Amino acid sequence: MQLSTADLCLFQLAQCSRAGDSGRSQRARQPECCVVIEDAVVGVQAAKAAGMHCLAVATTHAAEKLAEADRVVPDLTHVTVGELMGMLQASS
Repeated sequence: MQLSTADLCLFQLAQCSRAGDSGRSQRARQPECCVVIEDAVVGVQAAKAAGMHCLAVATTHAAEKLAEADRVVPDLTHVTVGELMGMLQASS
């Protein structure tokens, strides 16, 4: 399945809605419960410095320059919502 902007919004809403009680709500606000999607080197650096997962999209910079990200893809057609969920579940 190809990701669209709508998919990314639904993914974000699903993550927020999973935070039902206050304990889960606090956990949902932790940096490690976030996946940043970036196409800039400084964006990848900022995400990692903040303790967030990072998916880099090599549309404006070469993949080698984005290597600090947890995963680098040529474009969002190479990522599924399930893979994004997996990035988050790996940290829980």
